[in-house]
Amino acid sequence: MDTEFSVSFGLNEDEALSSAAAEACFNRIDELELLLTRFNDTSDVAVIRGLRDGGVAMVARETMEILVTCARVCAATGGAFDPTVEKRNFGELTLDVEHCRVGVKRGPVELDFGGIGKGYALDECAKILKVVRRLRSQKQSISAVSEALLLEVHDQVSAFAHDVTPLIRSPRVPFELEAFQRRA
Repeated sequence: MDTEFSVSFGLNEDEALSSAAAEACFNRIDELELLLTRFNDTSDVAVIRGLRDGGVAMVARETMEILVTCARVCAATGGAFDPTVEKRNFGELTLDVEHCRVGVKRGPVELDFGGIGKGYALDECAKILKVVRRLRSQKQSISAVSEALLLEVHDQVSAFAHDVTPLIRSPRVPFELEAFQRRA
């Protein structure tokens, strides 16, 4: 994702729990990176790129969720949003959501999930942190920083959900933090 992710907790919180939660978030980000990157020949994105006219492949549930969201945003923007590289041919994909299958009418189709992939990763981390929050009353923050943008999610606000606007702001520390960082 060419992004630095950080998970932060209030300074007076349980260090072992905070560390374990941060590690769980980073592990989830790593799993998603393996599925969603266009730079790994075994990722779902690479499998889709390898499909030719009429080809079909099974993908992970996470990949399908992102593809469905991309299809909704692409339709809502009249094609202005298109997660494909160069050819802008997202419409060449067919999605069998129930069976997690992706087909290509005319290929190849090269995807780059960019910011939508980062937002999805943040939402997955928010799910993990929601469990931690139930265990302890913690202030928490997760963020993804790339050259183009900073996405922050504080106290379970969802960056990927269609009914919530992501917080996009300049880098700053929202409160006293103990931060854990990793590049993915």
